[in-house]
Amino acid sequence: MCNKIYKKVKYAMVFILLFNVVCILNIPACAWHADRSNAAVFEQVNLDGFGSSSNRDSWSMAVFKNYLYVGTWNQSTGVEIWRTSNGNDWSQVNTDGFGDNANVSANAMAVFKNYLYVGTWNDSTGGEIWRTSNGTVWSQANTDGFGDSNNSEIDSLCSLGNYLYAGTWNSVDGGEIWRTSSGTDWTQVNEDGFGDITNVSAWSMAVLGRYLYAGTQNDSTGAQIWRTSNGTVWSEVDIGGGGFGDASNLSIATFVVYKNNLYAGTWNNVAGAEVWRTSNGTDWEQVNEDAFGITGTVGAWSMAADNRLLYAGTWNESSGAGLFNYPIEGSWNILADDGFGNLANKSIDSMAIFKGDLYAGLWNPSTGTEVWSYTIDSSQPKGSVKINDGDRTVPEGEDVTLNITADDKDGSGVVKMMVSNSSKFEGASWEDYVTAKTWSLEAGVGKRSVYVKFKDMAGNVSKPAKDSIKVVP
Repeated sequence: MCNKIYKKVKYAMVFILLFNVVCILNIPACAWHADRSNAAVFEQVNLDGFGSSSNRDSWSMAVFKNYLYVGTWNQSTGVEIWRTSNGNDWSQVNTDGFGDNANVSANAMAVFKNYLYVGTWNDSTGGEIWRTSNGTVWSQANTDGFGDSNNSEIDSLCSLGNYLYAGTWNSVDGGEIWRTSSGTDWTQVNEDGFGDITNVSAWSMAVLGRYLYAGTQNDSTGAQIWRTSNGTVWSEVDIGGGGFGDASNLSIATFVVYKNNLYAGTWNNVAGAEVWRTSNGTDWEQVNEDAFGITGTVGAWSMAADNRLLYAGTWNESSGAGLFNYPIEGSWNILADDGFGNLANKSIDSMAIFKGDLYAGLWNPSTGTEVWSYTIDSSQPKGSVKINDGDRTVPEGEDVTLNITADDKDGSGVVKMMVSNSSKFEGASWEDYVTAKTWSLEAGVGKRSVYVKFKDMAGNVSKPAKDSIKVVP
């Protein structure tokens, strides 16, 4: 699965599948707590493999008309599309493989002009694109492989303006990008492989500002990033000639836009997964420690964001998939780093935010894909501080002990605090939360105050806590 050497396909007539939903799964909740104080609770919300171990992966996710859709990887009977309106009760809404078991995976999903589009992996006749306006009636929207069976996968789908764009995997001629305004009539808009056949896939796409960005897989010089403002003229905008200067960054596995920045997650089986960001599309900086500091984390394979936080799902075949979030201020926090308690959960390959919760789809080659939900914590923690355990005075020049308490109730857990002698916290910085701290008061005599605020794992910040003491000569 590592280098995804897939292949692709030929022409197919557009047709429509009509069917009744025949399978509804009512899922008993399975809870798992991260092994850290007060940490978040996750719940598995599907049966393993949606009832079949052949559904090894939840390769793609999308939210469409009040439903969450998940596309599987199934090399036995073909890709399955499942949906839920409440996060727990799931229905399959396509025929297996869209009627062709060579359609083994739903590699990409996107919403465009009131339709949900799904791109498949098909090594026989080429990647297919299917669409639906109601979630249950599907029609094929392209010819197989866009007329070339070497376009074996539709790896990415993304809209910019009046067009939907599709990126392919083509290990013969290089990845291609096609677009449509009608949803069914397609035109290629890039040179094969962007002029380099070692760019075998347009693996990921995203929009920042007026530009569409495409990230490639390139096992030779490292992944490349290309962008266009008009859909037809492309320029390379990564740094270092590919791979952000490291040829081991083989693919741009995922993009996400967060706080007006574009974030790119890489696959790197040498140094480990990297996350890079840009605000202008051309100047990039790495924003994580290689592999997130965890040996074996080789891929930042999926990302999602809301208006407060960025989430990254990782691939680690030895210690299990990981989930990290990136608070507004500061570093990455670990939400999960052991496959949600199951080492057979190797990777988080898809994520989506649905009705306020984060959903993660996992690759599990043993018992089948799992989908987990995380209720995003939006509540502020609370805390207090006492100086010298409530003493009323302290001699001038003597340090004090701060007795600190914090509570996040059923939230994600307090992980950081900021301490200052000023209510404006001038010059203060976040540090690990502790319950006792030696502190130097503002110089001089008279009333002196200390202020503390707290931050939980989800990035929520408390109102300042305050205590005062009189400094005497």
